[in-house]
Amino acid sequence: GEDELRARAEAELVALGESLEGGEPALDAYTAAGRAFDRARSTADLAGVLALVQKGRGGPPLCYFDPRHGDGTITVRWRAPGTRPKLEVNVCAACAKAVRDRRAPDVILDRGRPYYEAATPWAETGYGQLGDLVGRVLGK
Repeated sequence: GEDELRARAEAELVALGESLEGGEPALDAYTAAGRAFDRARSTADLAGVLALVQKGRGGPPLCYFDPRHGDGTITVRWRAPGTRPKLEVNVCAACAKAVRDRRAPDVILDRGRPYYEAATPWAETGYGQLGDLVGRVLGK
């Protein structure tokens, strides 16, 4: 549930803060994650905190469709329903299988619709896979 996700996001944010070595990209990601956490109003927002923490750790991107799925270790070409361009995104194994099988992947929802349809930093950057999520959250 959302309460569990909020607790997880907070714990991961604290852990990132304790492990910072002082590098500017990691510090910027930590700052952005803290700002996103403070402003989080939805599950999609809390998933954004996870994506920012992962960025701060220097880890692989989290699953494009739902950062709660974990690391996006498989690259797929995917097209959002009703759009023309195909995107190359990193996804988890379950979402990769769904795309290969031409099924809808399990996408995180933002106010009842797929997050990528909303006007948010998460949608605009694909949780950081399609643009500078840290800069977008920090207003850079």
